[in-house]
Amino acid sequence: MADISPGVIVQLPELKSGSQFFKPLQSVRVHGLLESYTVETGTGVITHSGSRFRVDLQHLRDVSFRKGSLYQFIGELVPDPIYVSSDHLMLQITFRVVSK
Repeated sequence: MADISPGVIVQLPELKSGSQFFKPLQSVRVHGLLESYTVETGTGVITHSGSRFRVDLQHLRDVSFRKGSLYQFIGELVPDPIYVSSDHLMLQITFRVVSK
C-alpha cells in the first residue's frame, strides 16, 4: 500500500509564492472561512488572517457548504487553471479510500 501524506498543517498566510510549503503536489491541511462557493465550477475561496486562497471542491459537490462558516481542508496544491503563471496554486481536495 502506498504511503498517504496526512497534510502539513499550514496557516493560510504561509501559502504564498516563495514559501517552503508553496509547491505543486504539496499535501497541506488548512482552515479558513468560506468566503464564496460556486456549485457549477466546484470551487470556493477561503480566507484567514487577511489571506485568500482558492479551493477546488468539485469532488464534494454533494456537501452543503455555508458561506461564512469555518472549514478545514486537506488536499494537494495544484496549478490554478484560471492563471497562466505557476505562482498561482489552488488547493485540490480529493477523496482517498484507504483499506486494510
